[in-house]
Amino acid sequence: MKPTTFLSLVSVCFFPVLSSGQADSLIDPSGWDYGARGNLLVNQVALSNWQAGGESSLSGTVSINLSAKKSFGRWAWDNRLDLRYGHQWLGGRSVKTDDLIDLNSRLDRRLSDRLSLSLMLAFRTQFAQGFEASVPDIFVSDFLAPAYTNVGVGLTYKAGEKLSLFFSPSTAKWTLVNNGRLADNGAFGVDAAEVDSSGNVITPGKKSRFEIGGYMNVLFATDVAKNIDFRSKLDLFSNYLNKPQNIDVNWENTLNLKVNEYVTVQLVAHLIYDDDIVFTDANGRGPRTQFRESMGVGLNYTF
Repeated sequence: MKPTTFLSLVSVCFFPVLSSGQADSLIDPSGWDYGARGNLLVNQVALSNWQAGGESSLSGTVSINLSAKKSFGRWAWDNRLDLRYGHQWLGGRSVKTDDLIDLNSRLDRRLSDRLSLSLMLAFRTQFAQGFEASVPDIFVSDFLAPAYTNVGVGLTYKAGEKLSLFFSPSTAKWTLVNNGRLADNGAFGVDAAEVDSSGNVITPGKKSRFEIGGYMNVLFATDVAKNIDFRSKLDLFSNYLNKPQNIDVNWENTLNLKVNEYVTVQLVAHLIYDDDIVFTDANGRGPRTQFRESMGVGLNYTF
């Protein structure tokens, strides 16, 4: 299915319900509920004449979470933007430890107290280049390389304020690799460049890839105890056009322990599996389960 065909189907299936007269409320600047939270986590080690050995280090992560919500009649529009960047300085070296731009927007029309017809847009990329751990001079990712965009129509189920589940049996996914070298190498599932016997590029690699499949997004948030909250976000995608049994997984869990109004201890566990991201290691060449864990103490402020 072509991208233009899919977008036409989205328009036919969803936007006619705006004829109820609620369409003007979408562009009305009043009635919005805004939220913002900033967080700075820092870890530091200083060594001088330390007999046991080791290196001085400093690492920090800045995160900003923005939200904008609006309800009008049977409609609701929920927008969230998560920005995060982390860096570590170890001895004379520096390396990126975290990097995220994550935008989610969902327009709901309530069908019942818990069920809504929904149109969803999700976009995810990063700020800066990421480098190979074993070969620090070779970058393996960049801004908009990759960038993922999902657009889908489906149903949202809400169980109170804690749990929200969105399921779309028809979701379009675009993967953008806006870097010529990475595109030529076929990174992140795009078609690699055609080369001659000397390695010269005959046809450049494609910088985008279109998929269509089933998509599920699960959001869960709860207060575990006083001053302790847990948040989980799970994204699942199955490509109908190629190996639908190999489901892409993006699962992030965050535990915040609030010391006081401004100081927080944060633990993050993030798991990713994408069949289109190929690694080469001692086990051969193929997709791998990616995992990141971080813990830090820092300043937290809610606007």
